Amino acid sequence: MYIYVLAYVGTMLVSFLYSRITLGIIKSDSMNNSQYAKRRRGQTFWDWFFYRRFKDVIPLPLWILYITNFILCIILVTLVILSGVLNIPTAFFQSAAGGYGCLYIAGPLFIGERYVHTKK
Repeated sequence: MYIYVLAYVGTMLVSFLYSRITLGIIKSDSMNNSQYAKRRRGQTFWDWFFYRRFKDVIPLPLWILYITNFILCIILVTLVILSGVLNIPTAFFQSAAGGYGCLYIAGPLFIGERYVHTKK
């Protein structure tokens, strides 16, 4: 059972980091170094986590995908841990986490390509 929990948490972590890396590439490639440094200066944790200072640079569909990814990570990890505590069969969670991992690892690949711009 614990191997499933570790696999789920690993999938969630990889998908969350992948979406952060995708948004980081978009925000750094969309503006020159001076603008990027000015916006990053004095950032709080919440500004960094929710990309508040880069709302005009990051496309709304990718930002929504990022927030959805974070919420689903929390929900699925909680359900997997509860299923282990309450002895619920894990077949549903295995299929849900597998589909979730495929969706959020492959999703930004296809959505994010058209939003990446080169520096001017």
